[in-house]
Amino acid sequence: MQMLTIKAPAKLNFFLHITGKRPDGYHLIESLAGFTFFGDVLELSEAPTLTLAIDGPFASALGDDVNTNLVMRAACALQQHSGTKRGAHIHLTKHIPMGAGLGGGSSDAAATLRGLIELWELTVTPEALHAIALSLGSDVPLCLRQHSAWVSGIGDQVVTVGMDVNSWIVLVNPNLPLLTADVYRGFSGRFTASLVAPATLHSLSDLVDLMHATHNDLEEPAIRLMPVIADLLDFLRAGDGCKIARMSGSGATCYAIYDNQGQAEKMLHSLQHLKSGWWSQMTQLLG
Repeated sequence: MQMLTIKAPAKLNFFLHITGKRPDGYHLIESLAGFTFFGDVLELSEAPTLTLAIDGPFASALGDDVNTNLVMRAACALQQHSGTKRGAHIHLTKHIPMGAGLGGGSSDAAATLRGLIELWELTVTPEALHAIALSLGSDVPLCLRQHSAWVSGIGDQVVTVGMDVNSWIVLVNPNLPLLTADVYRGFSGRFTASLVAPATLHSLSDLVDLMHATHNDLEEPAIRLMPVIADLLDFLRAGDGCKIARMSGSGATCYAIYDNQGQAEKMLHSLQHLKSGWWSQMTQLLG
């Protein structure tokens, strides 16, 4: 029996600007996003019907109703679009925390679409796949690419950005979920003017310079909702070798970037010993 293993990498927002708001209430954003080697893992195999099993460190946070999970919603949407009668058993190992600003659910949904297209031997046009992905969530089209990109609109406009960046990343989360909708509702600042997307970032220095020239508009409302985020950022910024520290997406995960593996490991060890109540992980950026 064919078994496919598909990775669903965690997403990072290197900056996130709110550039406007549509009449329907959706905020318009602009962001540079990338992906890490760390993430969830899906295993897919042929089965008479669609089934989903979940394990891993954060499986319990997803609840018992698998039918509402984005993985099942993605599988059903693809099944309905293609008209296939084939089923699949999907095994999701959940490593990415919930409500963490790391795009875990969106990445899982995108990995499901990619995996089932291969498993079911489907032909789906890029336009149709984009429409299916967008119907599942604004981050899913980006996560289909698994490549650094300039994201705008409501997340539906995605332009690939080359990123030749050798770095180490330390992720930290207070082990508390933060709902994206609550953070956006808390945003009351001025909109940020749009920028011109770079075609390529040639080095870590290029990335850090861009980050210093930008910000995360959701950081302030997130900290109001969860003040410990400010503590996370202060802890990361005080560490040796930290090039820059920032909250990802709508939070609550924050991260620090290093050009030195040893300094990243030192920070990870400090977090594990001094902040044992926080979740932490070291990883690298995907190309």
